[in-house]
Amino acid sequence: MRTLLRSGLAVVLTAALVGMPVMAAPANSASAPFGVVLQANRAQMGTVITSVGSIIYEGDRLETVGDGTLRARLGGPQIYLRPNTAAEVHSLSNGFSASLMHGTVVVSSAKGQDFQLLADGATIRPVGTQETVAQVSWVNAKELLLTSNRGA
Repeated sequence: MRTLLRSGLAVVLTAALVGMPVMAAPANSASAPFGVVLQANRAQMGTVITSVGSIIYEGDRLETVGDGTLRARLGGPQIYLRPNTAAEVHSLSNGFSASLMHGTVVVSSAKGQDFQLLADGATIRPVGTQETVAQVSWVNAKELLLTSNRGA
């Protein structure tokens, strides 16, 4: 009886241990990289300090610390984070989407490319397919400052 109980317990533990890595695996498969850091000074992705050439993946949080800056190419368009800025980035079919949490970003796209910037419930994107360069500053929970240098 004792041997049967041990054998049964061994089978249950083995099945549990084999199933654990499957349960720990992420629900989605690993995402493909969609961007690269072009310039970084006192910048990080998540909690990791980043440098030129770092690969950006879907859902990465880009952040500058203190007087740091970060410039990245996300698909075709680019994003530039000014000091004390944080944004989470996602890929679009022809560009990127970024959620601005705080700070100031400059976003740019060439003709035919696209970006979308989300901040405090507002969605900022180019009108049409022309080249666009815009700067968005998060002032407070109810105020954004938008400047367009090229395009509408």
